[in-house]
Amino acid sequence: LPIKKVQSLALNKIREFHPDSEQYQNIKRSIAKNGFYATCPIYVRPLRNPETKEIILDFYEICNGNHRFHAALENGLKEIPCVIEDMTDAEMQVRQYQLNESVPTTLSEKHNYFKHFLINNPHMTQAQVAEMHSINPTQLSAILRLSKLSEDAKKLVDTDKIRPTSALVLITIPTEFQKDFLEQAMTMPTNQFVEYVKEHRDKIKKAQASGNETIETTEFPPELKSKSEIVTKLNCERDLLEVADIAGVEEYAKQSGRVAVLEEILSLD
Repeated sequence: LPIKKVQSLALNKIREFHPDSEQYQNIKRSIAKNGFYATCPIYVRPLRNPETKEIILDFYEICNGNHRFHAALENGLKEIPCVIEDMTDAEMQVRQYQLNESVPTTLSEKHNYFKHFLINNPHMTQAQVAEMHSINPTQLSAILRLSKLSEDAKKLVDTDKIRPTSALVLITIPTEFQKDFLEQAMTMPTNQFVEYVKEHRDKIKKAQASGNETIETTEFPPELKSKSEIVTKLNCERDLLEVADIAGVEEYAKQSGRVAVLEEILSLD
């Protein structure tokens, strides 16, 4: 389609457009160098008049592929490959969610998406929404409870310092006590973190009953790794550093820093 005939979607999106993100800059560089692969089209639907709902001929709005669309636009492309499908708002949002499941999407983005989806479709139950999106109703319920995370916990989840699975365990802890479990959520494997939280349920209940907003958590042993495991990890990090397309100084420093730390560990007796 001619790129001038395509426009961004005004409807609630699973992921917002982030022009300053490293991911977007990588997409833009890739399109500048290699062009827009026809095997990776964007999904669009015919544009409709918001009042009459009649189709506006030869104009389309994006269902999925907003970052690639803007990257193509900035690179001066005149045409982009598209899949055209006429869909209702609800069908379009579901398609958008399913297509974005194949790329990294934060829990916060999923939370905001489903929250707005339910607002826009008040006649639907959570069970119906879960079935429509082919996800477990319990998982959807957990995602919607993400608002119960403390602000500190949300920041750690959004920066990938806490795994999504561990974040869903954190949600089960009252907000005022989550600060006492952040270190464990960042360092423990999820299955160990689940057991750790279970062990402290009674302490949390007693603290709530007495009006305290903090509890004393028990010490936990560090996760020990063998020398061979560290060597394997170091080799992987070195390989990643060698082949990665890293434009940001901070990201390069972070990745090369991990290599330096592993080398230091191996130098210890």
